[in-house]
Amino acid sequence: MSFVWGLAGLERCGRRSLHRRFVVYSVGHSGRRLGEFIALLKRYRVRVLVDVRSRPGSRYVSWFNRGNLERVLPRHGISYVWLGDLLGGL
Repeated sequence: MSFVWGLAGLERCGRRSLHRRFVVYSVGHSGRRLGEFIALLKRYRVRVLVDVRSRPGSRYVSWFNRGNLERVLPRHGISYVWLGDLLGGL
């Protein structure tokens, strides 16, 4: 399972102030194709995918491997960060 977060936008608080609101989503590839996965991230306006898998690879879905995501996601305006060494297995 991977955890992703993205900037959800600016939200008005009170009369004059604005603050940024961050939303955390959880998503797995669930057998999706790469294009479907990217479309899902874009639909929710995810800007950064944080991968928390301790072993960031998939034997059955090769596009879901760390190296591939690091190359492909930035082409679609999505940053990739691997934190499996810190958060994997939680």
